[in-house]
Formats: sequence, structure tokens, C-alpha cells
Amino acid sequence: CTLIELEGVLRDAAERMEKRLDAFLETPDDAEALHKLRVSIRTLRSLLRFVAPWQKRRVARGVQKDLRAIVAPTSRLRELDVLAAEARQMDPPAEELAQACQALRDEERDRVLTALSGDEARRVLDRVVDATGPAAWRRSIEGKGLARERVAQRFADLRQSVERRIDSTDLADEEAAHGLRKAAKRVRYAAEGFASFLDADEAEATRARMKAVQAM
Repeated sequence: CTLIELEGVLRDAAERMEKRLDAFLETPDDAEALHKLRVSIRTLRSLLRFVAPWQKRRVARGVQKDLRAIVAPTSRLRELDVLAAEARQMDPPAEELAQACQALRDEERDRVLTALSGDEARRVLDRVVDATGPAAWRRSIEGKGLARERVAQRFADLRQSVERRIDSTDLADEEAAHGLRKAAKRVRYAAEGFASFLDADEAEATRARMKAVQAM
């Protein structure tokens, strides 16, 4: 059944996010643990956006809001990690800058840990997991089901949408280019997560094309 298969992908992504959140909370000084957590959240958000047209609107919007609440506190911490890494890669390394970033990171880390380990964060995470299985499908979808062809068509529509944006986006406009790259990333994550709904060659072509757009 198409809906069961979709729910399986969503549940796996939600479980992966939970595990990566636990890993970050256990090793909050590990920049890679934070990065993997943020990637897992972005991936789940992309998968949920993909199925949103077939879900109850209130639930689809609510789970996106909850995911934003989880990822938002980590943004500055990630920025400091990236800046520190760039400082150390300079020639010669900008060690004073890296140390200053580390000092700020220590302060920010404590704030993030407080935000993500409290009772409210647990309730938010539980709501996200509940929303992925069983997913809150629209009544018409629950009654009639969902043809695999409709899923494949949504991939095609999203990919074409990105291709159209390429033609109309001024890559010199940083904000517009960033928006284009984010759209391509969402399609890539969906193609990777729901690859079974596509021909293998088409799934790989979509992934590779969207990755190329991200590099523009």
C-alpha cells in the first residue's frame, strides 16, 4: 500500500532524528553530532513537505512548526562551528579567532542544551513522532488510497519547479540564490527518501541534478 510505504519512510526519518538528537545531547561539544542532527531535521521536514498535499492541513502545518522549534535553537551554535573551522583552515590559521568562537560556543552550547533537553522539547518531539505514523491523511486519501503514479508525478512537478526557478533566478542575488538552493535540497532529500517510488535511474538523475543546483 502506498500510504503504508510513505509512512514507513517518515517513521524511519523521525527515528533517525531522535537518535541524532540523543547523540548530540550526549556529546554537545561534537560539531559533527550537531551537524548530523540538523541534517536529519531538514531531511524530515523535506519528506513531510513532500507528502503535505495529502495530509490534513492543520497537522502538516503543526509538525513543520514543531520541527522549526527544534532546529531553531541550534542555528547560532552551528554558525560558530563553521566559523571556527574556517578560521583554523586559514593560512596561517587564525587561532585567536577560533578560540574566540570556541568561548562563544561554550556559552551557546549551554543555552541549546537547556532548550532541547527540557520537558517542552520532549513534548514537541513526541508530537513530531506521532505525526509521522500513522500520518494524518486527508479523508479522501484514506478512503480511496493514493496511486503510486501520483507520487511520481509530484516528483516531476517539484523538479520542474526548480528548473523554472533556475531560469528566473539571478544567481548574483544572494537571497534569491539561497532560496533556489534550499528548494533543490528539499527535492533531493525527497528523491533520496522516497526513491522506491521512482525508476532507479530517474531517482539518481534527480538527486544528481538537485545537488548540482545546490552548488550553483
